[in-house]
Amino acid sequence: MIQKTVITKSEREPQNVSGTYSLVLNNEGKVELTLVQSHFETLTKENVLVVTEYNENSITWQGKSNGTSYIMTKVTKAEMDNIKTPEQQLIEKMFAQGWGSGVIRSASDGNFAAYYYVTKDDHTVHFLSYANKTVVRENIVATVTEEGVLTFQKPITVSGSSLSAIKVKEDGVELVGLTAESKLVGNVSYGKDKTSLYKMVDWIKLPGGGQPQFKNARCILSANLEAEYNRVPAFDFPIFEWNGDWTSIVIYADNYYFMLYQGGNMTPIEGTDIIRFNKDAGLAPGYGSDINKVKSDYPNIYGFLFDEDHIIVRSNETPEAGLYVFSISSDSFVYWPQPVFQ
Repeated sequence: MIQKTVITKSEREPQNVSGTYSLVLNNEGKVELTLVQSHFETLTKENVLVVTEYNENSITWQGKSNGTSYIMTKVTKAEMDNIKTPEQQLIEKMFAQGWGSGVIRSASDGNFAAYYYVTKDDHTVHFLSYANKTVVRENIVATVTEEGVLTFQKPITVSGSSLSAIKVKEDGVELVGLTAESKLVGNVSYGKDKTSLYKMVDWIKLPGGGQPQFKNARCILSANLEAEYNRVPAFDFPIFEWNGDWTSIVIYADNYYFMLYQGGNMTPIEGTDIIRFNKDAGLAPGYGSDINKVKSDYPNIYGFLFDEDHIIVRSNETPEAGLYVFSISSDSFVYWPQPVFQ
């Protein structure tokens, strides 16, 4: 009896597993297949199969110990490579519907409360909530325990609601446990004209003049950014602005530095509207021309903007809403409270 290598994978565990197999004729003259260290053995508690019939395209086997019948059919390598877990399949459905990420707002006034996004390969739901200048982040692994439902390993409290699952429907998703005081909505933002409403992934890419500016008011920042912000030269307020006219973030050092952010892969996480600023876009010409000045004077602010990925969301559902920019890898954030439409 010669043992040979067999590679298996399954929807429940789609990574390749390398085991061995052997073929022998039993006392009845039938072919027996023995599998060692395979997904089949793990999932069925059976490792010896007896051929009962076969044709060009399939083989029917019977488990030697449990008597259960199984059918093997031909598949291509591409089909094998594309096997996905139930979680991955359901999350892909969420992506297709545009619900790989979403915003939780107050049902009464539309104020921002929390944001979620889903990562497919580790089937994890990531929540970020914000209140009273404090960021709270929760990451929870989810599994498919019933059709169309991504159930959290344990309930988590987000913005006053005890959430236990995401139910995927034909026309959207439901956060199971979300109270009537809150609502789940898409992440959208008004343009400079105050009437055009865009998905955030499209708003961030609008050409110059499509977004309002956010300035003429003091920013609210996480504690790790405040000291640098307070060093920024000021007229009425430190000069640190979101400039939608120039599609840049402006900060003053020895001059105005217009840090461009568009271009490149601005949505790095599949199916979500997580935003990545393009650190290679450089500076708008005509003012400060050496980005190293910003890096040296304001290393924490620069690192937050260009070395981390972001959740970008408006503070409420009106054109006059402020702009939050949160990191997804730390508790850092900037809030520009005042849009300007001139």
